[in-house]
Amino acid sequence: MAQNWGIEDKVSVVVHDGAANMKETGHRNKWLDSDCSSHKLHLALTCSMGIDKVSTNPISKCVSAASCLVGHFSHSPLAELEMESRQTSMGIKGDNGQPLKLKQYVKTRWNSVYEMFERLVKLRYALYMLYLLTKAGRQYVFSMFCL
Repeated sequence: MAQNWGIEDKVSVVVHDGAANMKETGHRNKWLDSDCSSHKLHLALTCSMGIDKVSTNPISKCVSAASCLVGHFSHSPLAELEMESRQTSMGIKGDNGQPLKLKQYVKTRWNSVYEMFERLVKLRYALYMLYLLTKAGRQYVFSMFCL
């Protein structure tokens, strides 16, 4: 393949995610083989936090719960509309002046856990107000004052 493209003498090293097919490509063409250190670091971090698989790890449970919350707003047009309405009434806006959307964790997208929690923190007051509007939220507040 490298000969067909005319790159066999232009490539000296193959940097990859550790996949066997990429190692084989480097070996067949007599190129140096190097795993991507950033990819290895990402894999180590996700494994240590337990978010690379179903786990009882507290961090994994927190990521899972947050992801379910964000998923609710992604799959419910009514909830998304209520969230936009609450943000507008509270004066919460993004850089473009529009209401912010929650960001979903995606296993293959780096930093998506961070981005999801960052957005949840920005919208925490709007989310709390939406929670208070639900029947469960009203019962919770009522029970706090009736102890």
